[in-house]
Amino acid sequence: MINYMKLVHFEVKRFWKLYAGLALLIVLGQLAIVFFGAKQYKNMLKNTVVDTIDGRTGGEIPSLSITNIIDSPIFLLTIMLGAAVLIIYMFFIWCRDWFGKNTFAYRLLMLPTNRMNLFFAKGTAIFLFVFGLVAMQVILVIIEQGIINSIVPKDFIDDLGFINSLNQSMLGVLIPATITGFLINYGLGLVVLITVFTVVLLERSYRVRGIIMAVIYCIATGFIILLPLLIQDWSRNYFYSGELLLMEIIFCALLVLCGLLISRYLLNRKITV
Repeated sequence: MINYMKLVHFEVKRFWKLYAGLALLIVLGQLAIVFFGAKQYKNMLKNTVVDTIDGRTGGEIPSLSITNIIDSPIFLLTIMLGAAVLIIYMFFIWCRDWFGKNTFAYRLLMLPTNRMNLFFAKGTAIFLFVFGLVAMQVILVIIEQGIINSIVPKDFIDDLGFINSLNQSMLGVLIPATITGFLINYGLGLVVLITVFTVVLLERSYRVRGIIMAVIYCIATGFIILLPLLIQDWSRNYFYSGELLLMEIIFCALLVLCGLLISRYLLNRKITV
């Protein structure tokens, strides 16, 4: 356990500067988007009032909700940026250890600890980074709602409440309102993480053949994840939603177990020092 915790700390330490830069970019980007979005809405509101006073038809402007800004393409771009960086890092966290002449991966594999600790440490680091960004996003939503409240008149704000604001926006994917939604979303994330790690280890173990094996493995994984939906379609909606959810959980658990077993075999038997 001590070796595992040391490896987790080591992996977090290697990425924290880039991660801090990414977090700062997301924070500044979102705050700027919300600020100027609220300012633009207030200007539209003023122009409508002026047009009405001058006898021109200003038209009605719907009340502003934070979900209007969250679901805007430019705001979603900041979320996609964070997701893209972490997805790339899932590959890079393994691949960088093999870069250069004196490959650092072999030094890690020679450590007096179970090699799967290295696997779990890298996976834990990724999830810590993910949950760190999610926690930051929760705080940002509260701050962003405060920015809107300070700029736009209260009568023109559609305050849905914190939970409803998340549920009715794209952030509901990152921050599900129910435990079931959380388990489904992040359970699938765990499957993706272990699949990516297994794919990298296949390539490192078998090179060209490993790439072919990795492609086949990814296709098989995707098929198994979609299998409950295919079964429902083939059976013409025979199963209840709860039964489909149970099937999905079982299939995902099998994928996780399969990925761990394959990775353990590759680390212990195929990647030699």
